[in-house]
Amino acid sequence: GACAQAPSPVSGDPAYGVLAPSAEVLARNTVQEALETARSRTSLSWVYAEDGSRGKITPLRTYRSTTGYYCREYTEVVIGADEGRSSRQRTACRDRDGLWKPVRS
Repeated sequence: GACAQAPSPVSGDPAYGVLAPSAEVLARNTVQEALETARSRTSLSWVYAEDGSRGKITPLRTYRSTTGYYCREYTEVVIGADEGRSSRQRTACRDRDGLWKPVRS
């Protein structure tokens, strides 16, 4: 069967360092889905049943960048199988391919 393709990772993303590879794919895909479909201030959650790691993405606001791309500010909470918790606020902008890419601040 076909495998879902994860967006190219931000190399060495510390928030995802606590996750199993399959959980990281699930987290990244949920970020894409939340940024694409969720209304602002509406959370989308994920749970990796194999080890209990989980997370939540909440888009906060949407705007257009000076270059015309749509961008969204969002918060992300990642809880690893060891209950280690990571929380952050980020901005991602949609690229030419339609993927949401985190913007380095």
